[in-house]
Amino acid sequence: MVQGAPIDFFGEATHTLDDKGRLTLPVPVRDNLRKSSSPERMWLGWMPGDACVNVYPVETMAELEAEWSDPARFQSTGQHMDFLRLWKSRLEMVALDKAGRILLPASKRELAGIKKDVVVSGNGGKFEIWDPEALNAKRAKAEELYLAARAAEAGASGEAAASPATRLPRC
Repeated sequence: MVQGAPIDFFGEATHTLDDKGRLTLPVPVRDNLRKSSSPERMWLGWMPGDACVNVYPVETMAELEAEWSDPARFQSTGQHMDFLRLWKSRLEMVALDKAGRILLPASKRELAGIKKDVVVSGNGGKFEIWDPEALNAKRAKAEELYLAARAAEAGASGEAAASPATRLPRC
């Protein structure tokens, strides 16, 4: 990374894929990628249950690889191998072109249900590419779960101090 600056994606932008499936990355995303040791290259990934394409700078991918390659994180060697096989078989490296675009391969678009319009959404060390309807559905479910947990927390026998690990953030 440049001068030790962390790569942290946040915010979102709506874009449209061109006829070849290319996505022009938002300027804040490209600016953040400049902190990478390899700003013109990134990894695309998808896992079952994901409704989006995950995009990882090379540094984030290196961190994930170190974390997920640790067999102690899994119940068995077979589970570890199955996870690595599933995860790594869906990874693809893409390059940022001079116009600030990446090619979103048809296979990834199909897996994530992406058609023409997309939302690019920051999520810490990665950013995600969503079909707008899928993102809205995911948000609605997350809001529902958050509000239910918050109501349960408030009603927990009037205790003012739930453990910090279980307390939900509030504005």
